[in-house]
Amino acid sequence: ERDGRLQNSHFFSRKRKSTRYYLDNCMAVCGGCHNYLGSNSQEYCQFVQQRLGEKGYKNLLLQAEKVEKNDIKLWTIIYRKLLWDDFNVKI
Repeated sequence: ERDGRLQNSHFFSRKRKSTRYYLDNCMAVCGGCHNYLGSNSQEYCQFVQQRLGEKGYKNLLLQAEKVEKNDIKLWTIIYRKLLWDDFNVKI
């Protein structure tokens, strides 16, 4: 179902702290695509491999295996900086 709203799709579950805020683990998709990818893991895997390339995909797998506590404050600062830079470039 396409309603024009985007959802954040996580390749590795949000429960996995090492990749929850990792940019390569997230992508904006419509609700219908989010449901489809979640129900078709093999296609989702191929899609992410194609999107990230071999090296990026391997890095994502390595990141997913890490056991760590994410620093939410640090990630918030990083995201705000990225969004601010992106916003300023588009103006």
